[in-house]
Parts: sequence; C-alpha cells; structure tokens
Amino acid sequence: MAGGIGLAPLRSVIFSCLDNREAYGRIFILYGSRLPSDIAFHADIKEWQQDASITCLLTVDRAEPGWDGPVGLVTALLDKIDIAPDRCCGIVCGPPMMIGATLNNLSARGLADDNLITTMERHMKCGVGICRHCHLDGKLVCTDGPVFTRAQLMKMDVAELR
Repeated sequence: MAGGIGLAPLRSVIFSCLDNREAYGRIFILYGSRLPSDIAFHADIKEWQQDASITCLLTVDRAEPGWDGPVGLVTALLDKIDIAPDRCCGIVCGPPMMIGATLNNLSARGLADDNLITTMERHMKCGVGICRHCHLDGKLVCTDGPVFTRAQLMKMDVAELR
C-alpha cells in the first residue's frame, strides 16, 4: 500500500516481486493520491491493472474533472481485497497516519507483525546518526531504519500505532 510519493520506494519492490513471480502468489497494489493529477507512474499502473495476477486499486482524496475512480482514503481500499493472513505480508509507505491505520488494520486481520513492513518518516538532517533529529524511542531512523516491521515498532513508543 502506498500513499502519495510512497509509491516511488515501493515501485522497486513491486518490480522485484514481478521479476520473481514463482516466489509470490497474488499481488495487491493499493495506491492513494491527493488528486488524480498527482498520481505517479501512470504507465506502470496501467500495466499492473492489465495483469491478471495483480489487483491494482487506486483512490484519490479529491476528484478532478475526468476522474471516475474512487474518492476517499487509501485505507478504505483494504476492504476491497481478500487476503490469506497466514500466507501474506504487507509493505506500506506513505504518510504517518496512513501507515499506522494500515498496519493496525492488517494486524487485526491476522497478518503477523513480523510480516508487516513499513518505512518510518522522520526529519533527518545528517543521515548518519550524529544529530539525532530522527530519534524514534531509542532508535535512529537514519541508521536503524528507515524500514521497520510492525513487531519492531510495537516494542517502541510510536505515535503512528496508537
């Protein structure tokens, strides 16, 4: 699941999964954007939507002229997919509120916290752990992350998961 520019880092994960199809079952791509004109990677999305092994769903926060797709939060797209929690992992990148809502939703649906992976957004200045601006309850996002599992985050005091 991606929100806004969160699709950019997930795009390489999606391509890796597609390049190794034998290792993966069905792929769900849920993507939300503020406006239809903000949607990134149009050609890739069109290709993913035409692939029968991929469910690619889009939504926007606000419609623009010509948009006939769903309008609403990207987290609402979770209700449109049927997943097998014991054989599934979730990868999330986007705004903090979306990350928390998505991780908590997927956990409540039975996905193991070790199988829920996300990026954490924090203001990073130095990027090497010196300035500590990206402090996250004993961790530094720049050096210990920015990718964490929900299991790791549950051991920390992370506002997004409350």
